[in-house]
Amino acid sequence: MLPELHLSDWQATKDTLHLYCQIVGKIRMTATPPRNHWWHVPLYVDVHGLTTHRMHHRDTTFEITFDLVNHALVVATADGRAGSFALQDGLSVAEFDRRIHATLAELGIDIETKEEPFGVPMTTPFPEDSKHASWDRDAVERFGRILDWTDRARSGGRPGRG
Repeated sequence: MLPELHLSDWQATKDTLHLYCQIVGKIRMTATPPRNHWWHVPLYVDVHGLTTHRMHHRDTTFEITFDLVNHALVVATADGRAGSFALQDGLSVAEFDRRIHATLAELGIDIETKEEPFGVPMTTPFPEDSKHASWDRDAVERFGRILDWTDRARSGGRPGRG
């Protein structure tokens, strides 16, 4: 059975996560060659949350994962290097943006993106957004379970079990 997750109960966290995802999505869009129908842009459901899958920058293959189980953002490279930081209440979009670019730089990945939201009511550039900083662990975990259920339903699994 799906857990309840009313928008009004997690609006602030949903908005923060949405902006975090836009930052990662812009990195993915920059690091992945364009494909029809914007297939080079989405994040995919994985066992811990959302991932970019493999991307390439110069000689480095890497992926970025929102680990919604352990509440962390993880950047992993094909050669075994990794960097991560905690996703927690109080982590503003500006600080998330700074940390993800610092983590990428530590791994030798230097990607520049357009640092502003797209297609949402929020318009503050990512490096300046200190307003969005909510992380409700319980709501994020319920959202992760809903993503898992939805992915199983989409792929022909048995979402009604568990």
